[in-house]
Amino acid sequence: MSLNYLRFEDLLYKKAVLNGIPLAGEFELTARCNFSCKMCFVDNHSGNVDLSAKEYSAPEWLKLTEAARDCGMLYLTLTGGEVLMRKDFMEIYTEASRMGLIINVFTNASMVTKEIARSFARIPPKVIEITLYGASSETYGKVCGHPEGFEKVKKGIEMLLAEGLNINLKTTLIRDNVSDYDEIFDLADKYGVGLKHVKYISPRRDECENLVSGCRLSPEKQAEINTYASKRFDERQRKIKSTNAGNKPLAFEGSREFEGSGQFEGLDDGHPFRCASGRCCFWMTWDGRMTPCVLMGEPAFKPFEIGFKEAWNNLRESSRSIPVCRQCTECSIKEFCFRCPARLKNETGCFDKPAPYLCEMAKSLSKQ
Repeated sequence: MSLNYLRFEDLLYKKAVLNGIPLAGEFELTARCNFSCKMCFVDNHSGNVDLSAKEYSAPEWLKLTEAARDCGMLYLTLTGGEVLMRKDFMEIYTEASRMGLIINVFTNASMVTKEIARSFARIPPKVIEITLYGASSETYGKVCGHPEGFEKVKKGIEMLLAEGLNINLKTTLIRDNVSDYDEIFDLADKYGVGLKHVKYISPRRDECENLVSGCRLSPEKQAEINTYASKRFDERQRKIKSTNAGNKPLAFEGSREFEGSGQFEGLDDGHPFRCASGRCCFWMTWDGRMTPCVLMGEPAFKPFEIGFKEAWNNLRESSRSIPVCRQCTECSIKEFCFRCPARLKNETGCFDKPAPYLCEMAKSLSKQ
């Protein structure tokens, strides 16, 4: 029996869950960024001159990468902040690639140069995922605080595409850019690349001040946009199928194009996480903490201090012990809800308390 790649990947993840293998890791190499996006949950910008001195060095990240690989890590995502803020990023990327890992790179593309694009082309990542925050300089000014960023991002995308690299776009919609959504989709069509849509914006993690309530969409509007995005995606897929085989497709990875980050449905074993977080996936913060996923500040362990294997085993055990929200599991519309331990904790301060924002979004989705 033959398997397509997506089916093979799903089976690989399930086997990793069963055997406790840390199959996929995401490394937040820096919290620094040249943008100041309103909805960012990292919220540390390049003006913080003390931050770079607190970052782990390239050799330290590479030593950790090797230890993770030896424990079973195959997939690695390099992200930030903005990864290209690190002058040694290409060193980290190149050496990690030589370890035989399948690597994704997340960037805003505004700092891409021809030299960087050519370096990626020499050892291509699986995909370079670029967040598009709007479709005009005006919108980039509102959302990122940098109106000049829009043209820089477009140039970055074009330089990467010119090297034949695999690009995917994604967008995060808030009140200041939601009106650009169709134009963002049109830009993805123009470049002939995939477009992902982030379906939920979390409050900021850790001790960062929670300001998302002033910029994120209402639960009703977010539900409306999620449904509209799915319809546009379906239209796009039909368009792809109607084109000649020799034409460049407008998307890639089929039905995963609008899939949320880490939304792998795990085994039905009563685990608090329905995704792979804390089961075969982990997140590394810029300051050296291993957590189940990007949205979580806890549970957390420090592999730079205690070693990767011990940190991973501790994380798996702690993730199993996270309390489950019984009201959520017994809810009649739970199939429409974006509930998970991370989101409930960020929304309410508790792992096992329903989040009104998520409840209202689920109600709206259930009526559509």
